[in-house]
Amino acid sequence: MMKRFSIAVVAAIIMAAIAQSGKAQDESPPPVDEFVTYDPATGEYTLNLEALTPVGTVITGPPESWPLTPPDFMQEIQVGDSTINPFMMVYNRYVSPDGYYVLVPTLYTAVVMTVTNSSPFDVQPYGMVVNGWVGAAGFMGWMENIGYSSDDVVNGDWQYDPDFWTQLFLAVNDPNSPLHEGTFFAPPAVLIYTCDPTNPADCAAAMAAKASSAGSSTPAPSSDNACPAPTAVQAEIRASGELVDPPYPVVVGQDPQRRGADLQWRVEVPPVVYTYYEAVPRVTDRACRHDPNGSSGGCPGPGSQYDDVAGSDSGWHSYMAGNPNWRATGGEHYVECVRHVEVFTDRLRSVRTTATLEETSRDWILVELAARYPGASLYQPDWTWLPALSGQVLGDGTFTWEWTQARIQFRDPGQYAQAVEGSTMGTPVTDARYFNLPATDFQVWLYEATLTK
Repeated sequence: MMKRFSIAVVAAIIMAAIAQSGKAQDESPPPVDEFVTYDPATGEYTLNLEALTPVGTVITGPPESWPLTPPDFMQEIQVGDSTINPFMMVYNRYVSPDGYYVLVPTLYTAVVMTVTNSSPFDVQPYGMVVNGWVGAAGFMGWMENIGYSSDDVVNGDWQYDPDFWTQLFLAVNDPNSPLHEGTFFAPPAVLIYTCDPTNPADCAAAMAAKASSAGSSTPAPSSDNACPAPTAVQAEIRASGELVDPPYPVVVGQDPQRRGADLQWRVEVPPVVYTYYEAVPRVTDRACRHDPNGSSGGCPGPGSQYDDVAGSDSGWHSYMAGNPNWRATGGEHYVECVRHVEVFTDRLRSVRTTATLEETSRDWILVELAARYPGASLYQPDWTWLPALSGQVLGDGTFTWEWTQARIQFRDPGQYAQAVEGSTMGTPVTDARYFNLPATDFQVWLYEATLTK
């Protein structure tokens, strides 16, 4: 069992690392549970590795802006019983008793994050503990999109216990440690999240719960006027996915060129059209008018208060005050509701795409195909990708995202169902939205030979 150890990433370092994320959390305190404890006497935080439970390694591709592309012969390397791509980003993932998710990236993964200033999750961590060179990258502004800015570094006390990284290294690399997940590496950072950043539904639910507890972000109409309430209108999120090439992909065992299959997905998030009304105090024009009936109370001075004097070519005169042949009108106060329309772009916070072998195809492999070819079984019927989140904003404010996953080496033949799942970042007037939409099915083929006499 691992012993409890102390980070002298003292209060200032974790508080500094949490500072920027904390702003989005309404200045809430840092996460404290059985994993993170705080000693007010020393101002020191302690990470208890025994409190963490492994929940699976996260493997995802680098963003489009990453300049390195692996050659074909390095797309897949056999390591024991596993097939890996050494150019993929890898995180060890753990969960604490109170539901905080802790991700530890490999050295290569941290390099990709700092060089591209991006994360495959696009959900900013609640807290972050980093070593020296990652901190230097943060100081240079290379991690601001990840939630760690140069201000966090400048405000931090970078005196910390050197045994911390040694303890962490041993914890993730010792095969007998409960925190070992099969990957050997030198950890450069620890990322703490309030939800599972790989699960858009989890993060969307967490954000919705927070918004619900904090109240609606949409301003309420003023009670001292009759202006209409503000409205926020947004069309439904649209998603699509399809096989783009080749038209008839075959399983990897019958694909000598290892061409694989290319899948492409697209998401469109319509903008939020926000309409609100501004209550502007107004006063009707004051006028002094001639009253031939002689039944009015006159037009009291001063004459400068009148916008118009009807019946006099030379304007107001003192004799008009108290004169029943002159009448003052206007000057009533009222509120005008001035309409304003603003358009907000709702960007993607996270996207996960999946391809799942349908049940009828699974049954066919396990029953009919296995009867003809003993030993036939399912190898990898479920596929999940966490693509990069780079997209663009159209002229009307719609956020569009498109991603192509090339050369997928499918191992099981049959019909695959696709889905696109994710969440948005929300806008100043709307909460984040979660979506899980189906995409176009596709077929992976298997050649079968039949002997005839």
